[in-house]
Amino acid sequence: MGRTFSDSAKFELYADLGPLGGLGRVFINGSLYDEKRLVKFKELQSKNFIFHIPVEYFWNVSGQAREQVFINTLETLYEAMGSYLGEELWNKPHKVDVQLARGEVAGPSFVGFDLGVARWPVDVDRGLLGVFIWGLGMLYALTPPLVYSVECRAFCGPLAIYLGIEAVASLYGPNVRLWYWGRFPGFFDYLAGNKEVPEWERMQFIFFYLHKVYGPEIHRRFVQLWGNNTSLKDKLMREGFNVNETMITLYSYLAGKNLAGLFKIAGYRVSEERINEGLRLLPARNFTIVTERN
Repeated sequence: MGRTFSDSAKFELYADLGPLGGLGRVFINGSLYDEKRLVKFKELQSKNFIFHIPVEYFWNVSGQAREQVFINTLETLYEAMGSYLGEELWNKPHKVDVQLARGEVAGPSFVGFDLGVARWPVDVDRGLLGVFIWGLGMLYALTPPLVYSVECRAFCGPLAIYLGIEAVASLYGPNVRLWYWGRFPGFFDYLAGNKEVPEWERMQFIFFYLHKVYGPEIHRRFVQLWGNNTSLKDKLMREGFNVNETMITLYSYLAGKNLAGLFKIAGYRVSEERINEGLRLLPARNFTIVTERN
């Protein structure tokens, strides 16, 4: 926290509970910080990560240490994501920080989970992997020298979730993918008139739809065009295309058709004429993406 606390810091808690249980007014005081009450952390090294986790009773559940389940889960998911993308993701260790209460965060070379999430029994409930895959997807999206390494604003988070879902599906089969896809119904609520559905959830559906129609290869190729072989992306941006226009143009290029209408349904302000203008700047395709049949 960047602060030094006195060993004798105190706290006082006063609560007026009224008639609740006959307790009335309650006053509690005691020590806030001392050697017995400070949370201690330890660091562990695994293949792809350096873990910064609390020790003692903050981490143990019913006497069972969760750390190996947690470590194994993140390692397995991260390597599955690498296999899906056809990349070696273990170029350098990443920091995994577990805090008492903060929520999930991610940034360059870093992903963080709060204590409650880290202690989930993900070894017996695959649904709980959802939070982990978001964090690892964002880590991949934002961390150089890994391939994506760019803050992609509106569509970065949804793409991170998509990549994470594919990692889980590669481990447990396509039915798990469908389970995750069904957890984002907001797109249809938006079409029905609910304009409060956030942009990221609408975009989430777009990624699922593109997978269904064109298969996962369209996303693999997009990731490469955005973060590795970036000549097409750079050319569009030099010509004044903004981030969203560039993204939609590249997906249209990979699909072999103008996808502006699809993104407009999801609420993006983009015209078919603008995407056609971008497509004219790109070379003729010399590849084919096989359309999904089921």
